[in-house]
Amino acid sequence: MTTILRLENVTQRFGGIAALDDVSLDVDSNRITGLIGPNGSGKTTAFAVVSGFIRPTAGRVIFEGRDITGRQPHEMTRMGIARTFQTPQLFGSLTVRQTLEVAASAAGNEDGLDEAIRTAGEIGLAGKLEFLPSELTTADTRAVEIAKAFATGARLILLDEVFPGPSSTEIDRTVHTIRDFSSEKTFVVIEHRMRAVMALCEHIHVLIYGRLAASGSPEEVTCNPEVIAAYLGQEGVENA
Repeated sequence: MTTILRLENVTQRFGGIAALDDVSLDVDSNRITGLIGPNGSGKTTAFAVVSGFIRPTAGRVIFEGRDITGRQPHEMTRMGIARTFQTPQLFGSLTVRQTLEVAASAAGNEDGLDEAIRTAGEIGLAGKLEFLPSELTTADTRAVEIAKAFATGARLILLDEVFPGPSSTEIDRTVHTIRDFSSEKTFVVIEHRMRAVMALCEHIHVLIYGRLAASGSPEEVTCNPEVIAAYLGQEGVENA
């Protein structure tokens, strides 16, 4: 497989705390990769580094063979990287359709709106394109975050806890949508619901206290003693 993203010895310090500690990992193209670990393990920091919101203290970020370390977020978007946020970033005065239009325009992606609208329909937003954020459920706003990423036309999409509430139907619908596009896009998924991770991801990286603790298939990482002890616990393994 072709590597689309590579982190080389990436360290991110905030004062005396290493949120990321010499992390090196690869993400293969057209694959769904999971990034898991306990709270505070550096997962969202890694997304912020890759998407340009934070310049790493040390190390390099390589995208499609090109060193993009420290590029600004708008540059990353135009190069083909999009990310979502745990707390949806929506404009209160814009409808869902207008939000997707802005995302497509910001990325210079003329064809992005049609794809984003199609995606929005598949993940529960059909009939809600003219809704304002105040008229949406929490699950809906997370769906808009996904559709925004698609609107940019990104080849690499970083999904930060986008799965909706506990409804298995909503989770299955989101899993299905991501899978449908995995032949043409690459996804990296942060998610705590192991059921969703196991159903979706082909490869998983595990961060624990800022360092890469394990990488492998879902089956391999859920059998890793360090991962079980620090993150999953035996109950988490049994429910995976």
